[in-house]
Amino acid sequence: MKTNYKVLIVILVGLFLTCCEKNLDPKMYGSLTVDEYFSDVNSIDASVNAAYQALQDEGGYKNAMWAIGDIASDDTYYGDDKLDGLDGDPNTGQLTSMWRAHYKGIYRCNVVLNRIDGIIFAANRVGLKPQYKGQVLFLRALFYFNLVRVFGDVPLITNEIKTAEEAYVGRDPITKIYAQIIADAKSAVDLLPEVYSTSIPNTGMSQDKGRATKGAALMLLSSVYLTLKDYTNAKDYATQILNLTNKYSLLPAYGDLFCKPYSGAGNTYPLENTAESIFEVQFGDQSGRGTQANWWMGPQSWDTSLRWNRPTDKTNKDAGAFVAFTDKSTLMQEFETGDARATAAIFSTSNSVDVNASTGLPWKFCGKYLVKGKTNNNDPANFPVFRYAETLLILAETENETNGPANAYQYINQVRTRAGLTNVASGLTKDQFRDVVFHERRVELCFEAKRWFDLVRTGRMESTMSAHLGKTVNAYQNIFPIPKLERDVNPLLVQNPGYAQ
Repeated sequence: MKTNYKVLIVILVGLFLTCCEKNLDPKMYGSLTVDEYFSDVNSIDASVNAAYQALQDEGGYKNAMWAIGDIASDDTYYGDDKLDGLDGDPNTGQLTSMWRAHYKGIYRCNVVLNRIDGIIFAANRVGLKPQYKGQVLFLRALFYFNLVRVFGDVPLITNEIKTAEEAYVGRDPITKIYAQIIADAKSAVDLLPEVYSTSIPNTGMSQDKGRATKGAALMLLSSVYLTLKDYTNAKDYATQILNLTNKYSLLPAYGDLFCKPYSGAGNTYPLENTAESIFEVQFGDQSGRGTQANWWMGPQSWDTSLRWNRPTDKTNKDAGAFVAFTDKSTLMQEFETGDARATAAIFSTSNSVDVNASTGLPWKFCGKYLVKGKTNNNDPANFPVFRYAETLLILAETENETNGPANAYQYINQVRTRAGLTNVASGLTKDQFRDVVFHERRVELCFEAKRWFDLVRTGRMESTMSAHLGKTVNAYQNIFPIPKLERDVNPLLVQNPGYAQ
């Protein structure tokens, strides 16, 4: 029992292992139990930061989230059947790492929520307590939102795991997971500030850039209700974002949001944590604190890259890819003529190793996160989870679904104007406008881990992916298999229907 327990705890929580083993093994000299560690506000602050770290994990937005959100869809590919071909392999690395990183983050959130009321906050720091609670409630809701959309029913764990028996749990129904997500996010809205007031002396920069805010919690709620097709609530929470005192706005140039690998030898870093940013995962350029974007997504001429996450392109097909590249399912053909987002998001080089030998055309790459001169694990580009542009697109979609398109044009046209495009034609029906929003989300939010989830929530996954892959894709594939390694450790995790047991 002890061996299995230790394996499960490492997989499930990954932090403060001693809290579960202190009654199983003798205490090591110099080590701290969890009770000893949580003695002051600094321990809470460090633990909240640890919860954010799970977002930066390979199972978070460093790799797994964009691999599932983009590569599994018709937007991008990397030439492997596990995600590209939706082959349903429960050994798929991104599924395993995603499960583990997200439950690690959930555990860390639970520890903070379980311990924080036992900590005495000094008078000058007492205002931090609701902020800390709000942040981990937001994070726990986000972790569960990702998990439930990827796997369906998942274990709902809201308390700190302290015993072996507590670590072995089965799956809870989707309805229960969503109820917890909504409850956590609503509490976060009440607890979080619109902005953090503490600044770094003589810079005007906040020390709390990247932390969850009221706007982030509202955006999460809007996204959750959009997924549930509760368009009234989705619209209400998106509207609340418009009405915040701290106003969000679109940056004048779409390209400023992301890296500019096309700008010449002196690469320009993206503008981050801007007025358009509602929540983004923070990465740094120190070794081990950055993304792996250059290695995963970049051209081979840069860093012998793997060339993952390349945009699908029917005019420049990869002979080794597991996709059919039908005329209507490739990202490159989705951009309208003159769309500035195509230039800003897509990158190619003239180096011979970055040319498709089958066509003689340069490969296209996701350029949003590529910083020249950075190697594996020190690419500093942040990953956007929620942007104000998406808020406007949610308002356009939900206004159309609740009242028709008449008052929805004002939102979508702001996004198109920034992209250098004309306004959407007037007089569209509700169905026609719905298709326009779907198109606009695809090009505006490309490479931001949105496409797969849009296909699923709009009921288009089966038809779109069947055409894209040139084979029948079934309804059970709206969610992915539970990772085999997790089921090997915990037999209470029943596999999703349709997948190998």
